[in-house]
Order: sequence, then structure tokens, then C-alpha cells
Amino acid sequence: MRVYDEGDTIVIVDAIPIYLTGEVTLYESTMTGNETYAAPASGIRTIAILDPNGADRNFNPSGDFPDGFEIVVVNKGANNITVDSAGCAKTLAFGEIKSIFFDGTNWN
Repeated sequence: MRVYDEGDTIVIVDAIPIYLTGEVTLYESTMTGNETYAAPASGIRTIAILDPNGADRNFNPSGDFPDGFEIVVVNKGANNITVDSAGCAKTLAFGEIKSIFFDGTNWN
């Protein structure tokens, strides 16, 4: 994981710029199975750049996230990724970017 500071700009997937506000954690993974993502030690947002690596996969946040925490998920592989598979179950196809937010109880 890499932590970025406010004001930094990162470019991901097909040169899409994301302008950062607040502390952001960058998580990158070539998945080998379903993954569980634990809350980072600090920050208000994670950008997860994921490659499902040849199969449909689940990416599930787990742990104590603060209210309002955002996970921006980027699917850079050919298969689907389902985020929070037992809850909001948002599915991303190749090239899609979706955000989920924690309301203190559920991911939406």
C-alpha cells in the first residue's frame, strides 16, 4: 500500500486522472482468489486497483472503518469483481470504476 497526501494527482487505467483530497491509500493487487481488505491505519479513502486475474472475484472490506470511508475500486482485468459480496454487492466489469461508502453499519 502507498499513502498519498492531499493535492497529489495519480493516473490510473487508460490515463484517467484522480485528484486527491485528504489522505488516500493506494492498494494494488493481481488477485489469486477472493480478497478481504482491512481498514488502513489512517486516511479517509482507498483507491483499489484490482486485476481479477482470469476469474470472477470478490473484494470484501472487513474491519473497523470510520463513517464516511470511501473505497474507489478500479477493475483493470477481463473478469468481474464484486465488491462487498454479502452486502451491497456492486459488480464491476473490465475498465469500470465504482465507489462504495461506509455509513457506520453498511457499505453503499
